[in-house]
Amino acid sequence: MSRRRLVTLVSAFVLLGLGLLAFLAVVSVTKTEYGREQIRRIVETGLKGRIVGSLYVGEIRGGFFTDIVIDSIEIRGADDSLFVATGPISIDYDPRDILDKRILLSRVVVERPVVHITQFANGDWNWKQVFPRGTPRPKTPERNFGDFIVARNVTVRDRGFPLGLPW
Repeated sequence: MSRRRLVTLVSAFVLLGLGLLAFLAVVSVTKTEYGREQIRRIVETGLKGRIVGSLYVGEIRGGFFTDIVIDSIEIRGADDSLFVATGPISIDYDPRDILDKRILLSRVVVERPVVHITQFANGDWNWKQVFPRGTPRPKTPERNFGDFIVARNVTVRDRGFPLGLPW
C-alpha cells in the first residue's frame, strides 16, 4: 500500500471517528437532564432580549431531533401582569428544515393557553408594551433564519382569551 493511500485512509477514519464522537456527544447531552436544562436556558435567554417583562420556559422533554415537549411557557409584562401562560406544548418538526433556515412544524398541540389582551386608558395595548417594535432590518436577497415559518396541524385545547378594555 502506498504512503498516499495510507494517509488518506487514516485521515478518513479519524474524520469519521470525530464526526461520530460529535454526534454521540450531541445525542447524549440532549438525553440528559443537564443537557436539556442548558438548552432551556439558551432558548430562554435568546427570547428574553425581545420581551419587555419576564419570560419563563418550563422543563423541555422529547427527542430534540424530531419532537419537543415544553412543559409550560409564561410571559409577564413589565408590571408583572400575566400576558401569556400555557400548559404543555408538543411540537413535531423535521430538523432538515432548520438547516435550510426555515421553521416547518408538522404538528403542534398547545394545552390550556391563556392570552390576556388589555387596552389601557391611553389607547395603548399590552402586547405592544411586551413586544416593542425594534429597528427594522434592511431587506437582503438571501433568506434569514425565521423568515419562513409554517405550522401545520395546530391543535389548541382548553383555551382562554380574556380581553380588558377601558370604560
